[in-house]
Parts: sequence; structure tokens; C-alpha cells
Amino acid sequence: MTTPSRSTRTAATPALALAGTLAVDAIWAIAALTAASGLLVAVRMYETHPRG
Repeated sequence: MTTPSRSTRTAATPALALAGTLAVDAIWAIAALTAASGLLVAVRMYETHPRG
């Protein structure tokens, strides 16, 4: 098995860094959507409002 050349390894590094950054951004986006959904449900559900 041959090892990849140095130029191939260095070209892959920025791509992997970008992929990792995009993955982390996607996780934060999903977390934000989940939080927003939970807040919307808490505000809109009449069962959760105090009686009065």
C-alpha cells in the first residue's frame, strides 16, 4: 500500500476542517430549532398556562 503524497494530505486537511465546521454548525442549528420549537409550544399550549 502506498502512502498519499504530501500535497494530497495537505489538500485534504482544509476540506476536513471545513466539513467539521459545517457539522458543528448543523448541530447548533438543530439545537436552536429544537429550543425555538419548545418555546413556541410552551407559549401556545393553553394547558401550560396558569388557571385564572
